[in-house]
Amino acid sequence: MSATFPYSDAPGVTPFDRLGLTLFIALVLHAILILGLGFDWDNPAERTAPPTLDVVLAQPREAPEPEEAEYLAPTNNEGAGNVTEPSEPEQRRADPAALQHRSTPVPPVLNNAPPQKPASPSQVVTAQQAKRAAPVKRAPATHQEKALPSAAQLMELSLEMARLEAGISETQRAYAKRKRQRYIDATTREHLYAAYMAAWVAKVEKVGNLNYPGEARRRSLSGALILDVALNADGSLNGISLLRSSGERVLDDAAIRIVRLSAPYAPFPKKMARDIDVLHITKTWQFLNSNRWSGG
Repeated sequence: MSATFPYSDAPGVTPFDRLGLTLFIALVLHAILILGLGFDWDNPAERTAPPTLDVVLAQPREAPEPEEAEYLAPTNNEGAGNVTEPSEPEQRRADPAALQHRSTPVPPVLNNAPPQKPASPSQVVTAQQAKRAAPVKRAPATHQEKALPSAAQLMELSLEMARLEAGISETQRAYAKRKRQRYIDATTREHLYAAYMAAWVAKVEKVGNLNYPGEARRRSLSGALILDVALNADGSLNGISLLRSSGERVLDDAAIRIVRLSAPYAPFPKKMARDIDVLHITKTWQFLNSNRWSGG
């Protein structure tokens, strides 16, 4: 028994009607699919911004700015050294032994031949003439090309450069300028330096009275002289200079001997040691008639 579809063979239904019904159903299905799916435009402003990272640059702690700067440098610093005149720091020179193993670049050979004159634009050479043209012979060079240096010459050049480098850095400066120094005398009012000077004078007077020169006592010599005494930060004696003589060689030599006997002295306080390396104390010393040694 065969199945039949209703209205499939209904009278009055033409193939065009079936085609129109099929197209209508297809349009309805497409409309459902298209309208059922949603589309949204991508708005760049609504995108979620990526998380940010905050970076804080911290400045390193620097030394106090010097009062009288002599050179520019990345950081503040107080120079010190062992030379009389200020000079810029030098870079460390290369080891002469290391320079011997370095290869010296070979200088290029320069061609000193005169430039050729460009061909005149008025001369026209045809293809036929080019076939019959004889080969051009080069003229002999009128100059002698510079010969390349030999291996022995390169080695000698390297050794000479090493000797020059060693000569320049033979007395390498450990510091850019000489040591930080300060001069004080009886007019000093700053408490730190005045207190150190008072203690220093008391010690020298005590040692001087215990070691008063016998010749000056026997001859009843008296007089005044001025000494410049330089002290290092650890209290050791850096040097003694006689600025004004007493007129008696015996008294001058005795004064210098007393200062040497009194060493070493007290080290600089921490605050003084941070500021100076050498302290100069200019002081007047007296040999009195009462056989006393006094700092004035």
